[in-house]
Order: sequence, then structure tokens, then C-alpha cells
Amino acid sequence: MTVDITPKGGPEEQVEAMQEHPSAETQIIPQDWSPEAVRPVGAWVVAGVVLSSILVIWVLVSLIFLHRA
Repeated sequence: MTVDITPKGGPEEQVEAMQEHPSAETQIIPQDWSPEAVRPVGAWVVAGVVLSSILVIWVLVSLIFLHRA
């Protein structure tokens, strides 16, 4: 079974079809969108590094005190 994906109609019909079903590349970002609404990935990376370093220090200190006991 073959599927015909060639566009039908002239340029006007193609423009109307694109406006009705925009792809991810042609979608317009709403005006009320702001960069502050999305947390940057860097903040999550920094938080992960800080939390993992705290966990490692806590484990090392716990092992030192358990070894002394």
C-alpha cells in the first residue's frame, strides 16, 4: 500500500493547509510566554551536584563515626 503525500491544490490551498495544521517548526510562540516560566536545565544540574556532594560528605562522616564506635 502506498500513501500519496504530494500536496494538492495550488499555493493558496497549501498555505491554508499549513495554517490549519502547523508543524512544530511553524508554530508561533504566544506573546505571554516568558523565559522565567521555564527553569533552565543548568539550575537542575547545579542542584543535582550540590545534593550529591552533600550526600557523599554525609556518608563519609557517617563511616568515620561508625568506624570509631
